[in-house]
Amino acid sequence: MHTLESEYLKSTSAYSSFPDWWVSPSSSEDVSDCRLLEELLNGDDMHDVMRDLSIQVLQRSGKMGEGGWVRTVRVTAVGPLGIILKVHLSVGGKTWQDEGGVNNEAVMNVPVKYDEIAPPVGYGSGYGQRSIREEVLTMVSAVSSTR
Repeated sequence: MHTLESEYLKSTSAYSSFPDWWVSPSSSEDVSDCRLLEELLNGDDMHDVMRDLSIQVLQRSGKMGEGGWVRTVRVTAVGPLGIILKVHLSVGGKTWQDEGGVNNEAVMNVPVKYDEIAPPVGYGSGYGQRSIREEVLTMVSAVSSTR
């Protein structure tokens, strides 16, 4: 049975590492929006914003360590509740050339829920009713305002 969910998930490189809260796009319009948003978020003009986002999430979770820094970041999946980032980072301020080599570098999938970055405002009739595009725009605005 071919579904929209399986169509989108097969096209993402984060297919095997989705968090429990992940919800796949449920309509062909949502699948199209997710693909477009993934492409836009991976554009050169968005790299710094996605890097800042990954730093915020990694620092909050304690996974980056003191002195760590993000080398590269790519959005690997976009969904109605969040995105998945693939982040390459130097751990603890050490680089590949420092003693330890590969132990100083990490590549990890970093799930980001929209409402953890930009919580919904109010509980009125529009609460929880933002489109995927609105969720991504709100998240990007929240990250950009902290830069």
